[in-house]
Amino acid sequence: MPRYSLVFVINRGPPSHLFCFFFLQTLPEMVESFTSNPEITKKNNPKNTIRLMNEYGAVFAKICQLSKQFHSNTSILKSCVKDGRVMLEAVIKRMPFLQTNFVSNQTEILGFFKVIQNATRTMQIICTNTKTSRKRKSSVTSIAAFIPKCKRAMEHFIFSVKSLLKSHDLDAAFTQGLCTCTKACRQTI
Repeated sequence: MPRYSLVFVINRGPPSHLFCFFFLQTLPEMVESFTSNPEITKKNNPKNTIRLMNEYGAVFAKICQLSKQFHSNTSILKSCVKDGRVMLEAVIKRMPFLQTNFVSNQTEILGFFKVIQNATRTMQIICTNTKTSRKRKSSVTSIAAFIPKCKRAMEHFIFSVKSLLKSHDLDAAFTQGLCTCTKACRQTI
């Protein structure tokens, strides 16, 4: 069970230096906990495993969404892209488990995919902005090295979800929306 809770004062948010420390410590640790949690790797209690995956996914998505507030801090963006890729790869490794338990836990698994989709949307925005940004070349270069692997992991995740839904005749549950390019500071281009 994740030991992280994202509780901030609603209107004020965290001070920027505190959030940077929180983010840079929490996301890698949470991803490591997800990949090595014995409760998730056990296959004897699928309901509990899927519940834990949903909790980890919710924390992951909230942390990624919070990173958009600090779109000028390259260390936070780099951590989001780098550790987000590791999280997606861990989810992809658990796809066979989700495939076998999909019929009995359909709503929970679809909810998990929906939560992870929010995180991938944020990661996609960060990747797009980093590629198109020409200012601060040295800091952008450190993030740009992680973008191809991150995009590959996101594509693999999308295709895995699509194949899982197609194998259960739920093609209608998978829709692709209109692709709009959004800056990290929430401006639509």
